[in-house]
Amino acid sequence: MNISGYIRRIFVLPYLMRDASIEYKKDNYQLAIDIYNKVISLSPKNYDAYLWSGTAYTAISNDKQAIECFEKALSINPK
Repeated sequence: MNISGYIRRIFVLPYLMRDASIEYKKDNYQLAIDIYNKVISLSPKNYDAYLWSGTAYTAISNDKQAIECFEKALSINPK
């Protein structure tokens, strides 16, 4: 991993996850999904981003996308 990727992973991702969580708790599910998708674009194996994105998709009744997110989360961490 190059230094830019390391900095992004260490400093940016936690703030994005926090922001997504805040929006989710305020019932701003689509905005939370958008932020989780940003996390996923920066860290494609981020289990939590897929899990919470799936939960947000469930909240807006987008079951197809929710299932895709949950399946991806399980492929990353099958426990």
